[in-house]
Amino acid sequence: MIAITKLVSTSLLTTLLIFSYSLAPINAHVFSGDESSSFISLADQIKSALMAIGQNNSSDMDAPKEHGRYARMLLNDSILKEINEKNERLATELPRALDLLQNISEKSDLNNNITRVLDLLSETIDSRVEKAQLENTTIQALAVAGDVDKVFKEYSAAFNQTAPEMAMNMSNMAMNMSMTRDNETNIEIPTIMEAYDRATVLVNVTIDRFEAELKGKSENVSSEENALSGLEHLREVIQNKERPTDLLGIVHGEIHPNLQIAFGLELAKAMSGQNNSSHSTQHQTKT
Repeated sequence: MIAITKLVSTSLLTTLLIFSYSLAPINAHVFSGDESSSFISLADQIKSALMAIGQNNSSDMDAPKEHGRYARMLLNDSILKEINEKNERLATELPRALDLLQNISEKSDLNNNITRVLDLLSETIDSRVEKAQLENTTIQALAVAGDVDKVFKEYSAAFNQTAPEMAMNMSNMAMNMSMTRDNETNIEIPTIMEAYDRATVLVNVTIDRFEAELKGKSENVSSEENALSGLEHLREVIQNKERPTDLLGIVHGEIHPNLQIAFGLELAKAMSGQNNSSHSTQHQTKT
């Protein structure tokens, strides 16, 4: 009886989170207020698509080409305009290299081209983001938070899941009182493997960023450790191919709140028509 009650309580809580997340794009710890952190997070997303190409062991070129198209799509005209303001050469060479990557027909040619694009991407970050901001823990924490949101979206896309669909699934599970944790399975089968591969790579990229840029740099050691523990939990759930709904509590219950506390992210005013709560707010850097 205790196990069933715990399952239902957890399911209902997650359902409420999903409904909140689906109501508006700002809900459920959406971080905003800084262009540098947004660009860093975008670069991580592009990097994850490129690394997913490199980890594909199949001789089939369809998946690598799809990852290449996805990476090129992320580098839209608005982003290229921002890059061009800092470095015209990179604004030309980076999209050209991504276009070339999509047209490669031999797998043996992939690795050199991926390395070339990753080098250009790294150079673009250094050009686009000032050194002081790259060394700013608040900026890096916002980038990590942005990465985590992207991991959740990629993983959800892998299962063709939208927020309302996930809420319905969780509601049905909560109402099934005959099922306990001991008897159920959380394992799911991804339907879009490219999205799953990107989520798998991006969570590793995110953890690497946290450990390189944030680990040991917060005065609140407990919250910093809890944030990293949440990231590792997120990776474990993804590797185990558990339900997309299982990620939501980790993202907005373990990772984002601890990032906020550990690195001083401030709550911004909720947008018009939205309630002020811990799960319907935006965050901004300290001024």
